[in-house]
Amino acid sequence: MTVLPVEYVSAEHVEAQKAALLRTLGLSEHELQHKAEEGTYSLQEFYAWETLQGLNFLLSEDDAS
Repeated sequence: MTVLPVEYVSAEHVEAQKAALLRTLGLSEHELQHKAEEGTYSLQEFYAWETLQGLNFLLSEDDAS
């Protein structure tokens, strides 16, 4: 797997990763957030939530620049 510096990752790529992750779970980001807030998620959903937080951070960094 190739790891690219953040400045080389496009917002479109990050959004595509988020969409693929949520599609795999069969949940919306809102549904996953609700499960996270209630602490009712599975281990897979926990890792997906943490991954989404990282992807959202990348998007916020992209918006800031």
